[in-house]
Amino acid sequence: MYKYVKEYLEILRKANEAFNNNIKVKLFWNDEPMDREGFRKEFLMALDRRINLKGNVPITKKWDDTYQTHLLRDKRRLEDIGKRISVYQFETEIVRKRFSHLLSSYNDF
Repeated sequence: MYKYVKEYLEILRKANEAFNNNIKVKLFWNDEPMDREGFRKEFLMALDRRINLKGNVPITKKWDDTYQTHLLRDKRRLEDIGKRISVYQFETEIVRKRFSHLLSSYNDF
């Protein structure tokens, strides 16, 4: 959408001018027209994304896609336990610590 900050500031100036004239703004051709509040919300989300992208903040384990997938599988296993389906292991350490007492044993048969 823009390459340099001054181009983005020009977009903001034009949007502000449009809002002062009670005109709604579209950021992309397929967007819904936004009023000042909708534009502000979109601006803050974009600013947050940009700061996080440029901030060199390391992604912690809990935000990693693989870890989230393991948590989802563990969630499903806990639901299976609620349905009285045998579950023998969990993938994540945190779920293992809290719910290991619910795991089935291979000697149960």
